[in-house]
Amino acid sequence: MQRREFIEKGCCIAIGTPIALALKSCGAVHYVTTTAVQNRLTVEKSAFEFVRKETVRYRNFVMLTSEATPHPICLFKIAENKYAASLMYCTHNGCETNVQGDLIVCPCHGSEFSNTGNVLTGPAEDDLQAFRTETDNENIYVHLA
Repeated sequence: MQRREFIEKGCCIAIGTPIALALKSCGAVHYVTTTAVQNRLTVEKSAFEFVRKETVRYRNFVMLTSEATPHPICLFKIAENKYAASLMYCTHNGCETNVQGDLIVCPCHGSEFSNTGNVLTGPAEDDLQAFRTETDNENIYVHLA
């Protein structure tokens, strides 16, 4: 291998690897776009399912986007047929929050919230805006009002 070819391949690997890892990590959050009908969002329970190595697995949460809300809503599966929905908008300073494991975290000042939206650590003092949920055999309903 010539020196020039070695340098070109090395640069491609050095630049391409972080980009590939970033794109792979972006795929960890599953977004569902839904429309509000009579102040209610409908999400199929199957949105929590995915297949890896021919095995059906389940997500802990999905992120809902809708024209009805200015920020995404995180829908966590808490238990069988029990879900928690919280607006991903920090009550401290208005930053959009992120999910980290079973926590919702504000990247601006470090506030942490439980997967049901309750404040765990400040500086936020108020819980995230929560929405009532209900289910049937196939769907989860998030009530916006």
